[in-house]
Amino acid sequence: MVGGMVGGMVECCAVPVVLRIGQTRPMITLQQDDDGFIRMNRHFPDRSLIRITFTGGASEDFTGAQLNTVYDEALAQFLGQNRLEGAKGFSRAPAKTVHPTKKITVVKVHEGMAR
Repeated sequence: MVGGMVGGMVECCAVPVVLRIGQTRPMITLQQDDDGFIRMNRHFPDRSLIRITFTGGASEDFTGAQLNTVYDEALAQFLGQNRLEGAKGFSRAPAKTVHPTKKITVVKVHEGMAR
């Protein structure tokens, strides 16, 4: 049942999560790949709930703020390793690349990071 009431809980199309005040909201689910990465090319809203299912079958719940911190650390490491940290100056001309060179699309995760 989508959007119906079941025993005082609102059911949604995604995984329902019970909030402190008895309401529910959908949870974003991500799957870790065999190399230990999840696909994440942007920030999530800070208050969003994200469940990551790891390759071993375990799963952990994260907030958007927690994963955004992991993403920012991975991006800083990527930019530092590739000497793209911005020390070369700033160009006001729009970038004319098909594939962005200063972005990452995957983030390494492991069990226990949500704690």
